[in-house]
Amino acid sequence: MHIAIDPETVAAVRLASRQMVRELGLLRRTHPWGSCSLTEGYVLLELERNREQRVQDLVATLNLDKSTISRAISHLLRNGLVTDRADAFDKRSKWFALTKSGRRLVATIHRYAEEQVASAMAEMPPAEQQRLADSIGGYAKALRRVRVREQFAVRPIRPDDDDALLSLFIYVRREHVGFDETIRLSYPDDHNLSRSYKGPRSRYWVAETEGRIVGGAGTAPLKGGGRHVCELQKMYLLPEARGVGLGRVLLDACADFARKKDFRTLYAETNAKLTSAAALYRAYGFEPLAEPLGETGHAAVTDRYLALRL
Repeated sequence: MHIAIDPETVAAVRLASRQMVRELGLLRRTHPWGSCSLTEGYVLLELERNREQRVQDLVATLNLDKSTISRAISHLLRNGLVTDRADAFDKRSKWFALTKSGRRLVATIHRYAEEQVASAMAEMPPAEQQRLADSIGGYAKALRRVRVREQFAVRPIRPDDDDALLSLFIYVRREHVGFDETIRLSYPDDHNLSRSYKGPRSRYWVAETEGRIVGGAGTAPLKGGGRHVCELQKMYLLPEARGVGLGRVLLDACADFARKKDFRTLYAETNAKLTSAAALYRAYGFEPLAEPLGETGHAAVTDRYLALRL
């Protein structure tokens, strides 16, 4: 749906954005919280929020290039603000986390920012304060959705995607293998995924960026679920593609396809320990079910059942 936007409103938002950047001091070379740069401060805040991150995760979240993040990480390592460890499954990759000194600096950043924002909001009536929070949050989410659509392409699967998707599935499952040691890293239909979704009421969607597959999700009739129930299947994202709204884009593709094929319910299963997946489903409109539907064959690794009314 295209919504007409008044050019004067666009100009007003641009002007307000520039003024806010200036007043927040984001153009300064140095900052009140210490010697680290603005980029390094944002890296520290993300490490506090996520405990551990890799360079590619920070690149995706902060919308910066790899060289900029790598320089920031190197400086933080030299200053003893972060520590690193090798990835257990990919020796070329490292995970970064805050040190005690890093956590103390993050606390300083929070104190400064909270005082700055609180002082400004004290100049506004309470009703305007809430409207400000809602408006800024909505604007930030809209900017992110635009960026995601520009950065990632979502398309139907092709036969030449099969090998890359198999590797992606194994990588993501290996991340979570600890939540149930019975989980298999590879299922028979993983090896010829494009063939598995050839049916007229089945479809698998691939997400890629710069020609590289970073995620996917599919939908197919739920076995034992009747004609009008389909299942969300094999929804996986690499860490670098998480937290940017791509999961919602994939869900849009699956739900739109399901509606066109006369399905009335999109069914999903997940595990209690996969909190981010459950949060995404709930935010999208899935409702929890007390009992599973149909026969997915996932009983060993799932204990959360959800349904989206289409």
